[in-house]
Amino acid sequence: MVSFQEDDKESTTGNGKFLSEIKGTDCESYHIDPPPHDRAYFYSQLNSVNNYFQSVSYGQFGIDLTQSSIYPLASASYELQLPMSYYYPYNEQGSSEDRLVELFTSSIEEAYLKDGIDFDIYDLIIIFHAGIGQDFALPFLDPTPEDIPSTFIDSEMIYNSMGIDGITIGAATINKGILLPETQNHLNYEISVAMFSGEPDPCDYQYGLTGTLSLMIGFAVGLPPLWEIEGGESRIGVFGLMDQGSNNGRGLVPSRPDPWSRIYAGWESPITIQDNTSISLPKIGKDNIIRIDINDSEYFLIENRVNHFRKGVSLDSIRFRAWEESGNYPSFIKSLKDSVSIDIDANGVITNISNYDIGLPGSGLLIWHIDENYIQSGMGDYSINKNIGLQGIDIEESDGAQDIGYQSFFMFNDPSSGYFGDMWFSENEEYFRANPQNEGLLPIFNETTYPNTNANNGSKSYISIENIGQAGDTVTFNVINPLKPYGYGDSTVFFRDIFEFNNAESSVLIGGEDSLWFSSVINLSDRTYFHSLVSNEVIIGVNHSGQYSLVEIFEYFDSNVILSLYEYDNDYFSFRSSTAIDSLIYPVYRNNFQERSLLNQDQWIDHTSSVFGANNVYRTNKDDGLTSVTINGEENNLNNIFPISISGIDLQLDAILDILVIDKDGTLSGYNSQLSLLSNFPMDYKVTGPLLSQNIMGDDHPEIIVKSLDSSAIYILDYQGRILSTISTEKNDQIVLISTINQKNCIVTRNNIFQFFDSDDNGGNEWNYVHGNQGNSRSVDIEYQSKINTNNIVSRAYCYPNPIKSHTGKIRVETNNASFLELHLYDASGFFVKRFTKNISPNGVYITEWELDANNLESGIYFARLEAKSNSQSDDSKIIKIAVIK
Repeated sequence: MVSFQEDDKESTTGNGKFLSEIKGTDCESYHIDPPPHDRAYFYSQLNSVNNYFQSVSYGQFGIDLTQSSIYPLASASYELQLPMSYYYPYNEQGSSEDRLVELFTSSIEEAYLKDGIDFDIYDLIIIFHAGIGQDFALPFLDPTPEDIPSTFIDSEMIYNSMGIDGITIGAATINKGILLPETQNHLNYEISVAMFSGEPDPCDYQYGLTGTLSLMIGFAVGLPPLWEIEGGESRIGVFGLMDQGSNNGRGLVPSRPDPWSRIYAGWESPITIQDNTSISLPKIGKDNIIRIDINDSEYFLIENRVNHFRKGVSLDSIRFRAWEESGNYPSFIKSLKDSVSIDIDANGVITNISNYDIGLPGSGLLIWHIDENYIQSGMGDYSINKNIGLQGIDIEESDGAQDIGYQSFFMFNDPSSGYFGDMWFSENEEYFRANPQNEGLLPIFNETTYPNTNANNGSKSYISIENIGQAGDTVTFNVINPLKPYGYGDSTVFFRDIFEFNNAESSVLIGGEDSLWFSSVINLSDRTYFHSLVSNEVIIGVNHSGQYSLVEIFEYFDSNVILSLYEYDNDYFSFRSSTAIDSLIYPVYRNNFQERSLLNQDQWIDHTSSVFGANNVYRTNKDDGLTSVTINGEENNLNNIFPISISGIDLQLDAILDILVIDKDGTLSGYNSQLSLLSNFPMDYKVTGPLLSQNIMGDDHPEIIVKSLDSSAIYILDYQGRILSTISTEKNDQIVLISTINQKNCIVTRNNIFQFFDSDDNGGNEWNYVHGNQGNSRSVDIEYQSKINTNNIVSRAYCYPNPIKSHTGKIRVETNNASFLELHLYDASGFFVKRFTKNISPNGVYITEWELDANNLESGIYFARLEAKSNSQSDDSKIIKIAVIK
């Protein structure tokens, strides 16, 4: 306990000494933290905060009251030689932290000088100083700006102020501590009479010390602050201790820490949901936290918070009822003391409350969006929630508005601090204001709602939390991911392949990282292990031989292979043999697994760098980055391509194979059979393989399936490279294959199965494994005729890039049986700029490109008129709009 030199400065509250009696407004039996503020009073405050932490930690954390001490023992306080105003001078922000550290240092030095305290036997030192804290924004200008703010003094503050890592006092080195006032209740002081003269009920403006003390102890034990500490803006509002929740219930009923903090402290463990399921979530209690993973760094935490002090009745509801009946709105403190079972000791301090959620603005689910990347990067400098748009711990506000953290002019029921509308429950009309499309339904939280279940990078998790029930001691809801019909999001499965065996009733899925297992795809939870793996590099194939199917497992080492054979029959794998092969060989299966060839290492390297079509062979030379393509026996080259992945697919549906290439920088390019870039390629975003392609969305064209360059999302692109969907995934969740399961198109990754539209006959137009198909043939055998409408001579005509921002652009024309092309370029005023022509031998689909030199073109709009002639069709024309920006 530390006091100051007595003064009568108006810029501070009190005179620098501890209160012995009420000097201001006496609220009698409803008075909070009344004087005298002596050793017994501060012991009561420690008791109060201990009961709080014992409650919210389920008895796992608290204060050892027996071993704790309050000093001085023989006098009222340690008296410093300076006035209170010295330690927090008005309008001198540059020196404020130094003065606070000086207050802490001077206090412990004075205590050691007078009483020789062995600080080494204590975990934490709290300096309770005379006066009130500079901590609360009351509904008027602050008349005492030099009151001292409650502060956690950490090692960084000490070092920045004193240039040392810790304060040495006797044998102890102290590197942290807390500064707190004797009270937070302005009504204890004479100044309150003038401050609240216009208020009808000044006693409703009382604040207790428990919340501030709990917040500071949270700091001291390593719970990170969850507001923006530089500007003071809230981020999780009243819903967590380490933000404005410390002030809940006028500081008498601090909110429990948010669920991430409780888990981080080791007080609770979440229940992780992986399957589509129905949940009945009890109100807050040990381990009553639901976790739903979005990807490997993001997840939702869901808890059920109830602010009722008896069934169905909250403090807000009883106060509202009193107003309806009498026209007077009773104060929070009066309602708390009159209605709730609380413990008040002989010092007038509220020491225990049975439910620390009664200070919340409502009841229902709280859904928290956790991003471990932001948390880990912000732990060291308290910036976890610095960026309001990208928070490490974020409340998904049910009302669809990001109110928390934004300015508001309301003191109580302030949406910028969190209010009842942020909680999820079926009666919440605020939810339906933001989501009128769901009116008449139980609340839904998914990728289409406000807020939504997307990851922070914008990719969709497709998680849907549906049918959220009424607020109460138990809230029911469903967790569904429509892309995961089998409920799989399991890192232990390590999917490898799906096989159709001759005598199997359904497809058989094989997976496993260390040991292989198999299971029917209609019963993925039933896994049977049948082979222990020795190598990390494995190829699994199958040979259909008569009635039985032989499963071949190739395990690769530096210079040899172990081939293990199993026979599959009647949902059972029986071991046949194991052979060691003293060279590296790789299987390629053809003719519906009736034929197998084994390639040596050189042949395999050449094979995996190729794509085979009916007329063309595409091949990459990875040594010099050259892509060579054999077209009708003639070799053509694409220079400056350094591919890491190459695959084939007919994107344009002209029954001619196109190629897709991902280069070493992650650029995805698409080329037609003439090695002309396809429209909208290359992509302006980066990707990584495996590169698969198939019609999975139920339209005519195939989609392209890749992962983002950082591997945090699956991209589903249309045939022109435009993103149709992004699916949030774990970074190590590699794309494995595309398959049909239960008549649905499915993307299978190492850890997940994502279901899409009904499967249909693709006519062979698919690249659904890393090596083209299950047999590793890297071939695409198209079984249909061209689907391009050839009624028009010009099918597409455009400029790319558009607008042109560099020295050149290209004008591309895609034609059907054209014989002659002519293009005239005009500026916006109609003046002729340039003419291009091209003679063509009519022979089906043809792509023409002209390079447009923009060096001599001014910035502006240009028009190109294209005339196309054909020997067998009427002439055709197009207008192309072009923008040039310099």
